[in-house]
Amino acid sequence: MSKYFHQEFDFYPKTYIIPQDLLILKEDMKTKSKFTYIFKPSGGSQGEGILLFNRYEEIENAVKFANGKEVIVQRYIDDPLLVEKLNNVEKNLI
Repeated sequence: MSKYFHQEFDFYPKTYIIPQDLLILKEDMKTKSKFTYIFKPSGGSQGEGILLFNRYEEIENAVKFANGKEVIVQRYIDDPLLVEKLNNVEKNLI
């Protein structure tokens, strides 16, 4: 969605579908090395298999253990603006 409606979806972190976006992720991590990335295997639930990385080599090793399944990798947002926080801000403005 952010590809076509960038302004409306600029809050959403860049997402990589692995294995097909692995080389794109590698290039992006070279230029944005200070960021942390969240690794989400498909078919997981209740946080099972979710990992945080800040080096490409770590993600590459984790992909090997995914046994060919698709994985989502996104830039991790440290302090997201949650709806609950937004509601509190609105109450304070009134």
